[in-house]
Amino acid sequence: MTAPSDATNVEVTKNPDDSYTVTGKTTPNTDVAVTLPSGKTVKGKSDNDGNITVTIPKGTVKPGDTITVTPTGSDKGTTATIPGDVADAHITKNPDDSYNVTGKTTPNTDVTITDPNGKTVATGKSDGNGNVDITIPKDTVKPGDVVTVTPAGGDGTKVTVPNDATNVDITKNPEGGYDVTGKTTPNTDVTVTLPGGTTIPGKSDGDGNIDVTIPKDTVKPGDTITVTPKGGDDTKVTVPTDTTITKDPNGGYDVDVTTKPGTDVTIKDPNGNPIGTGTTDENGKTTITIPDGKVKPGDVITVTPEGGDTTKVTVPTDTTITKDPNGGYDVDVTTKPGTDVTIKDPNGNPIGTGTTDDNGKTIIKIPDGTVKPGDTITVSPKGGDDTTVTVPTDTTITKDPNGGYDVDVTTKPGTDVTIKDPNGTTIGKGTTDENGKTTIKIPDGKVKPGDVITVTPKGGDDTKITVPGDVSNVDITKNPDDSYNVTGKTTPNTNVTIKDPNGNTIATGKSDGDGNVTITIPKGTVKPGDTVTVTPDGGTGTEVKVPNDVTNVDVTKDPAGGYDVTGKTTPDTDVTIKDSKGNTIATGKSDGNGNINITIPDGKVNPGDTITITPVGGKGTEVTIPASSTDTTGNTGTTGTTTGTTGTDTDANTTVTNGNSGNSGNTDNTSNGSSSTTGDGDTTNSGTEGTSEEANTTAASNGTATSQSAEANTVSASTHTDNNTTKEGKLPQTSESSEQGAILVALGSILASLGMALGFKKREDSDE
Repeated sequence: MTAPSDATNVEVTKNPDDSYTVTGKTTPNTDVAVTLPSGKTVKGKSDNDGNITVTIPKGTVKPGDTITVTPTGSDKGTTATIPGDVADAHITKNPDDSYNVTGKTTPNTDVTITDPNGKTVATGKSDGNGNVDITIPKDTVKPGDVVTVTPAGGDGTKVTVPNDATNVDITKNPEGGYDVTGKTTPNTDVTVTLPGGTTIPGKSDGDGNIDVTIPKDTVKPGDTITVTPKGGDDTKVTVPTDTTITKDPNGGYDVDVTTKPGTDVTIKDPNGNPIGTGTTDENGKTTITIPDGKVKPGDVITVTPEGGDTTKVTVPTDTTITKDPNGGYDVDVTTKPGTDVTIKDPNGNPIGTGTTDDNGKTIIKIPDGTVKPGDTITVSPKGGDDTTVTVPTDTTITKDPNGGYDVDVTTKPGTDVTIKDPNGTTIGKGTTDENGKTTIKIPDGKVKPGDVITVTPKGGDDTKITVPGDVSNVDITKNPDDSYNVTGKTTPNTNVTIKDPNGNTIATGKSDGDGNVTITIPKGTVKPGDTVTVTPDGGTGTEVKVPNDVTNVDVTKDPAGGYDVTGKTTPDTDVTIKDSKGNTIATGKSDGNGNINITIPDGKVNPGDTITITPVGGKGTEVTIPASSTDTTGNTGTTGTTTGTTGTDTDANTTVTNGNSGNSGNTDNTSNGSSSTTGDGDTTNSGTEGTSEEANTTAASNGTATSQSAEANTVSASTHTDNNTTKEGKLPQTSESSEQGAILVALGSILASLGMALGFKKREDSDE
């Protein structure tokens, strides 16, 4: 029997599932034990050819651990090390353009380096401490290639062949130093060397970005510095021209340039077009003005000194900050469209964000209490330069009842404040108290409403405010949705408040740049006849009444011709009357009590026409011109009602007139003793003798009268023999039949006969 041999050619390789496979050679069909550092064993058996294959489960060993492989019956075990990756793999360029790969892995482990195509470009072995140091020959790989460094049995580690520093740029930072940026291989040490030989270390990030800061006063514009990534070539760059750009109050931008004295400087827009030139003075300084309209906020312009490097500068964000009437501040920002903008307080804390619209504009709200007057905030557009702006002095101006104006100022405590008139003349001074507040009196006569005065805190920004006035030409009109529009005139850009009769604020707004006021009072807030007060900031209130509609409208015929229109609306209100075609046919004004009395001239309208009466700011009221009764001679009568009873008219003897059937209409065409009924209803052919009660009559020729009645069932006509007029009235409507009328006629005939008989008898007596 052959004695078992020790395990030979033992290797350990890592599996994709993080387990490990142990391979080797021993006598065939021999049990093999793999002893782990913990003392546990993993067992296996060689095959018929003596090949050993044993799997160590995941998590039971780690890279660098030593295991022992012992065939049964062997005098001693064979040790092997658990392989790992190459840690801290790094690649640097050599002076001869070859590259050295360094790192750390398990000791005495073979290491292979392959190029991006998987081709082996170098091999080596870690030393007894696991250090890797392998040279990749010149021209085998190029900068930017990703090579793989793999220890035997371990995973490959990828590393990028280093590049020289590219896209190197140097810009001045807010602290007065310079930031050096650029691109190289990721996680690479970078050295910045200054003109005196001083070095500043840095390191690229995981994306290969370089960002190294040169402290303030270490270099000056025009100096040359060197940027060197580890293993890469030097890149030289010139400290840029010191350039600042600010908005010119008269339009455009001012670019302040500092470089070598006597240097010609050219400024170009984003398209490369020259937009300004200048030459530095003996101190190396010049200011070049870019005309208005040549560039816009967010544009990147280039400043190039002759013989020097080009400096890029961004046209600053156009930023204004104003106090919000509801508290806090509104920051108006203009930069490139679609740009995220962040606002930070003096401590660097974000206090507001926004995104510019298609026009590059956004308004960002700073919450109340976040900053105070005099604070400096920073406006940072993403990808652009920061802009600092000072929270404005909190300034209000109010009219002093004793004359002049009071200006309340809030800024930093202990600050001297000066107020100047539009001509720049000082008209008031003060110093803020420990709370940062002061009130400065402007004497009477120094300024007038509409003047723009300047409030300047020492060391701070100017604040311009307008001397307030009243709101003039105030008018209030009703809208179709029953809200009201208040219009008027005051000082430009002035906040205006509208209050109801109880002093409650019901609407606010702001006059435009021309001082025009247009504010809407919501529906249901006030009612017609209410007096509202319109007050500009710092000014006095102006009262105006909410307009009313026209009510109680009546139209009557004017004896002198035309029509009189009466009604009710708000006092002292202009009223317009229009015909059905929209033509103005009369105007007038309500009196102090709101009464309307306007005459429409003769011939402007006809009976039945519709007219519209509208007070200024109110709704129109439609009314119809009334119809009238007219006799054949042109005199106008009125409708009356006659209650007929059997008997004799108290004014005169009456004669019963049989009525003919009448037609509906307004005009009586009766003549020669026939009577007709005008109106809708039944008509009888026999009149009833009766007494007229307050009947208005219409004169007709030959003593016949007609009644203009709306609904006549029976017509009774009575003839006055003494004045040749006919009274016509209407009996009350009853359910009596026409037979009753016949009976009454018969009764009347009998009475008439008796009367004639008595009269004849009396004449006989007198004859006797």
